Amino acid sequence: MEIKTYNHKRFLVFFYYQYYPDGGLDDLDNTFDTIKEAIEHIENEKKDFYDLYDRVEGQSINIRDYKKGLTIYNHADYEENI
Repeated sequence: MEIKTYNHKRFLVFFYYQYYPDGGLDDLDNTFDTIKEAIEHIENEKKDFYDLYDRVEGQSINIRDYKKGLTIYNHADYEENI
């Protein structure tokens, strides 16, 4: 079994199968410092099922909402590198 290690970056990307997720951190694919990096990674992987989680804000992020400007990450006063 391979053990994944990460530097505890802010944004966590999880990929999973619709019917057979590994569960919890076993679905963790990678972590990123910025939301833009995380979204680029998700879009490049082209997988159907993902979760994007912000460890600092404690919330999941929907890419469609992000692109529509409906998240805190689109507000003028938001600092991505908090």
